[in-house]
Amino acid sequence: MAPPVIEAISPIYGPLDGGTAVLIRGSGLARATTVKFGFDQSELVSVHSDAEIATLSPKPRVGGNTLVTVYVGDTPSNSLTFNYIRNWGGDRQTVFLIEVGYLLLLLSLGAAYASWPPFKSFFSHDLGAVPIIIPWFAALGGVTISLTAVFRHADDWDPSYFFWHIARPFMAVVLGSVAYLIFLGGVLASGSVAVSATPTSGIQGISYDVIAFVGGYREDVLRTLIKRVVDLILNPPGSPAELPRKALTAPPHLPPIDGAGTVQPETTTAAAAPTTSN
Repeated sequence: MAPPVIEAISPIYGPLDGGTAVLIRGSGLARATTVKFGFDQSELVSVHSDAEIATLSPKPRVGGNTLVTVYVGDTPSNSLTFNYIRNWGGDRQTVFLIEVGYLLLLLSLGAAYASWPPFKSFFSHDLGAVPIIIPWFAALGGVTISLTAVFRHADDWDPSYFFWHIARPFMAVVLGSVAYLIFLGGVLASGSVAVSATPTSGIQGISYDVIAFVGGYREDVLRTLIKRVVDLILNPPGSPAELPRKALTAPPHLPPIDGAGTVQPETTTAAAAPTTSN
């Protein structure tokens, strides 16, 4: 009898209390008799077809990653990982609500800045060389990419990224501002008179806002580019750290010298000629 095969499970995580409805897809599943999460047996809810069954995750003895295995009698399938997470959060719903909260806060601040003169005058000061609107667009980009991840990873959500999604808008503010400063430095270095260094309105202002948004949205790409630039500065090609090392060679053979300083001729021992017998 061929063993059952698990190709995918959804979702791949659930709380420590158990009771998560888990859909298992694969082949040979219609004959399933038992589903185990590690050493814990789960409740087999229904068999949809030979390629799909549903079960409920049991309350585990220990949390963390657990192997899910389908049994047909005593014949086990391959195993896939299900992650038990603590009830303090980490699931998609929690991240979604937090990111929506960030988004509403940003939209409220933007509306107040645009329509309430006292609020605008209070935040009229730039952050050094960075206009106050640049971090706003960068944070908007960070929130957008996190919300995109919530919907894109519906079937393979990894709760270990929970804190990263919480901190992502703040990281986006930093890297979006850095992207603006890099672009601004390029404008100043080029000596272009057609582009203002710090535009506040019009097409030029929009272009700076877009750069900040993209820097926050793809902060991972920007971090990689910055790392490569820093590596080139600290360790440029052809630097002593990257020069190839010469292979060590054996010292030249010197002939023997006697006590009087006379070079002695080298003697070689001829190999004995092989003897043949008739």
